[in-house]
Amino acid sequence: MSDRTAEIETYKGADFSDVENDIARLVNEYDCELVRKHGQDEAKRLMFAPQSMTFKGLLKYIYINLFKLRKDDIKYNNRNSRIDYADIELIDRIWNIYTSLCYERNQKPTILNFSVLTGISRDSIDVWKNGVYRNGEDGATSAHCHTVKKWYQECESGLVDSAMTGNPGGMFLLKASFGYTEQPQRIEIAAAGGPAVSMQELDELRKQHLIAPEKPEL
Repeated sequence: MSDRTAEIETYKGADFSDVENDIARLVNEYDCELVRKHGQDEAKRLMFAPQSMTFKGLLKYIYINLFKLRKDDIKYNNRNSRIDYADIELIDRIWNIYTSLCYERNQKPTILNFSVLTGISRDSIDVWKNGVYRNGEDGATSAHCHTVKKWYQECESGLVDSAMTGNPGGMFLLKASFGYTEQPQRIEIAAAGGPAVSMQELDELRKQHLIAPEKPEL
């Protein structure tokens, strides 16, 4: 076995034992620079706008300064992150930090933006979701598989909330990513005076308009 092969087999990623504070420090740096450039009010508007590009810039800033491979880091299997892919507990901690940032700043969590933050490719995450992982773990029962499915459920929940407000973009993404369908509504008119249902019943009908796909138990 070559020295390089031995290095790869024993590589455990960088030390992120204090990742919460590391990310908090970088968030503060980014926010301070944003305020310096744009002023307090405009910086807040940019960061909290729906689907904010400024928020994506924050994720990229954290990636470059924390998770991106350095010149002397070992790169193998086309990985672009210093995170140890075997440490799913660490990756889940980072997910929880990421989603907390999303909720604080009026953003919806997505797997794609989590990839921007960590450098872990969407393909790698999908492989874990499908129950394929190294070291002989038992497919769909592996910690990686269960954890990634939990992430997807959290993303789905955010889109459901968006769709329930009448946002067509939320419904479109639920259809495209999670197999949702819409069922047509029929409201019978009792007379020219108006519908034969109360406003509360109309609201219930609107909620029923969003139909989730049937899913097998996990």
